[in-house]
Amino acid sequence: MIGVGRGVSRTAILIGPYAIKVPSFRHGARYFVMGMLGNILERDHWRMSHHPQLAPVYACGPLGLWLVMKRYTVVLDRLLTPEEQASFPFMNIDNNGANVASDNGKLVLIDYGNTGWYLVVDPLQDMEEL
Repeated sequence: MIGVGRGVSRTAILIGPYAIKVPSFRHGARYFVMGMLGNILERDHWRMSHHPQLAPVYACGPLGLWLVMKRYTVVLDRLLTPEEQASFPFMNIDNNGANVASDNGKLVLIDYGNTGWYLVVDPLQDMEEL
């Protein structure tokens, strides 16, 4: 099953179990660079957390020119409810109706390369784990 998804700064080529994200010149060079940064941010967020509500990243090319992540076939085609948003331990999710998938009833972010996004951490809990 092959498909294509288009965002403002990236194009996702969907092949089998993979989503390959590449920066797009569709809106100009600035957005192409933002697409590169989005790929790098997704790679780094995944590396740092391996959080189960983030789509896994398998590989990222030099300068963020491409990124391979797990493909999900059940993408929510609607905005998240306030309760669903609260179920994520993340702030500033880009709730545009196309960035979240359902994986056996579990919500998973499939686009988390925006610069305003971050994982909310509890420093006291993190200290207890040390």
